[in-house]
Amino acid sequence: QLDSVVETIETDQPDLEIPPLEELTGVELDTVMLEHGVAGEQVTSVEGAVDRITQEIARHLEQSDVLVVWLMDSSISLAEDRQSVADRLRRVYDEIEQLGVVSEDALLGAVVAYGSENEVLLHPSASGDEVVAALRDVPIDDSGQENVFSAVCDVAHRYRTQRTRDDRHLMFVVWTDESGDDIVRLEDAVDVCRRLAISVYTVGPSSMFGKEIGTQEYLNPDDGMVYDLPVDRGPDSYRPELVRLPYWFG
Repeated sequence: QLDSVVETIETDQPDLEIPPLEELTGVELDTVMLEHGVAGEQVTSVEGAVDRITQEIARHLEQSDVLVVWLMDSSISLAEDRQSVADRLRRVYDEIEQLGVVSEDALLGAVVAYGSENEVLLHPSASGDEVVAALRDVPIDDSGQENVFSAVCDVAHRYRTQRTRDDRHLMFVVWTDESGDDIVRLEDAVDVCRRLAISVYTVGPSSMFGKEIGTQEYLNPDDGMVYDLPVDRGPDSYRPELVRLPYWFG
């Protein structure tokens, strides 16, 4: 039972007038368009990262022929990752061959190992078997150096004719667990990749807030023990960022 009833009140509806849109005109674009990437996407496994890279490869193949250069960190801490990448990529190439969606040489792959020095393990090849085999045979670099930016610059200059002469899109996939020791070459790497419109994808752990040194789990095949190896995982910003709080210590 209702104790009271609210009476409805009728109001005049306002008349809305939408002005006509002005005629839209297109703009002339350069032949080379720069596509800026995102900060990152989180995946929980090596297989998930390979699948995400595969989506990018397929997207670029819809527009042009593609050369994918796998830049693999030669450190011992990534030995298991490299085998997992090869296993997953073997399935990817099998599916591409079964679908028959690309021509024989539309997708080329190259493998470069980097540490203190760069070593080309496989020059551009249309064979998926050769790419997978090269990924499995990445040598171990015991120097502890990861000159990633020098590797990017070197590979960009090495295969620039694929971009300029053959009009083939270049994709660099950097697989690492460290931020690199040659930070002085960072701007050089950015500059050459921008000029040649090279897409660079980095797969690795995220940087750490306010810290540069992190750890990476490594299973030692000799004793079966898991060790936390120190790795460079920062900085997370150009300058250190810390919360200003009244700590009780210096």
